[in-house]
Amino acid sequence: NYLFDNGVSPYVTYSTSFTPNLGSDRFGNTFKPTTGDNVEFGVKYQPLGSNLMLTAAYFDTRQNDVLSPDPVNGFFNIQTDAAQVRGFELEAKGNISREFEIVAGYSHLDPKVTASIAGNIGKDLINVAREQASLWGKYTWHDGPLAGLGIGVGVRYVGDTFGDYANTLVVPAYTLVDAAISYDFSYMRPDLRGLSAQINARNLTDRYYV
Repeated sequence: NYLFDNGVSPYVTYSTSFTPNLGSDRFGNTFKPTTGDNVEFGVKYQPLGSNLMLTAAYFDTRQNDVLSPDPVNGFFNIQTDAAQVRGFELEAKGNISREFEIVAGYSHLDPKVTASIAGNIGKDLINVAREQASLWGKYTWHDGPLAGLGIGVGVRYVGDTFGDYANTLVVPAYTLVDAAISYDFSYMRPDLRGLSAQINARNLTDRYYV
């Protein structure tokens, strides 16, 4: 990571993963851990004198020894599959003004099966949406009779996913609306600094989704 004087900060990261797997296959053999590695590079930008951070990133994640259903006996799993997820993310987080705060994000993924005993190579991973987006805004009063009161509203979007390994079952996309109201009691009494209350509401439109 390198921070330039103008607030631009390019970065690169590499990581590995190790996830133990419980259980055994139909022959009684225990599973090896699922291993993986991830490469990500991007750029962050914080305008000078502001509390707003903008981020753009590209990543490539790969996993080996992924569990999948045994094509001979579906009550068991086997460990021959591999997967790769590539994509990019955009994010904005911080204050537009002293009162108005935002959190916004968008991601585009390419989630592919790269090895499969069941012939699913090139298929999308199950339950992984190619498109996701969210936008959250909160306004907090710092002066006047409403000082300490905050109201927030947000929208979350999750794109289509596949519900089976052969990609024949499509789970529809959905959009949810959330909201929150909070109050900081320190605006009422300075000795209550650090005390606040918040009520969160999820899926305000009562949207039915999978």
